[in-house]
Amino acid sequence: SIKTLESSILENEDDKLAMAATIGSALLENKFLKEQLTIVENKLACLQCKLASNEAKIEGMAEEEETFLGKIETLSQKLAEAEAQIEKEKKNVMEIQNLSEDHDRKQEHIIEKYVTKSRDLEKQLLVL
Repeated sequence: SIKTLESSILENEDDKLAMAATIGSALLENKFLKEQLTIVENKLACLQCKLASNEAKIEGMAEEEETFLGKIETLSQKLAEAEAQIEKEKKNVMEIQNLSEDHDRKQEHIIEKYVTKSRDLEKQLLVL
């Protein structure tokens, strides 16, 4: 019975040592995990700051986009107006060219009449 008691005490001591080792390991793992949690929380805070900064940049870019879209619309309207003016000017040039060609033909016809009349008069003078 003393032997039973001694072996029971030894078993309890082994259990205590195993339990102490398990508790020590758990405490070390807990400390490691807390350190990892702190690192992850710091990274999260850094990422949240970057996210806020990027969101502000995106908002600024969206405002710039609206400004540029307005400018593009204005320039597109001006371009359309300029193209319409160019077409109008081309039409005017064609009209002027046609009028000029008509005028040239009329002048040529008049000159031909005068040349013919002048020849007729020369012939009449020669006859006299």
